[in-house]
Amino acid sequence: MSYLLDLPEEDEEEEQRPQINVYDSLWGETALTVAAGHGRLSICRLLLDQGAAPEHCNRQGVAPLSAATRRDHWQVVELLLNHGVDVNRADQQGRTALMTAASEGHTTSGRLLLDHGASLDQMDREGLTAAELGVSEGSAGAGQRAGGERSRHHPR
Repeated sequence: MSYLLDLPEEDEEEEQRPQINVYDSLWGETALTVAAGHGRLSICRLLLDQGAAPEHCNRQGVAPLSAATRRDHWQVVELLLNHGVDVNRADQQGRTALMTAASEGHTTSGRLLLDHGASLDQMDREGLTAAELGVSEGSAGAGQRAGGERSRHHPR
């Protein structure tokens, strides 16, 4: 990975520098989607500092925010939100990160998303909202909290 992050020398052309937002040839992931999905906060910071696009999806259409939310890596979620990602961006199924948080029962990430303006009214392709997904996936408490709470308290 260090080769991807090497800054070009003054006499090097910009085209000679490897592209940080490319997909890997095996899984179709970007470095940022992998780091976000595994909760590697320091690597995410480094990649973003080096110009990684915070909204660039992998080949399956999963954005780094959704990858981090899926496993409740709330510190990475917060980092990406602070880098200005679209909190209501939907994947190919029309699901947002808040919908993922609700369906997985991840209240900390869900609260962060709500604090950054995530929509409770947005529906996926099946017409379900975050609260409905939380209930239908068996995390009734998370779905109700996503739909009913807008807490500003989360671990720091």
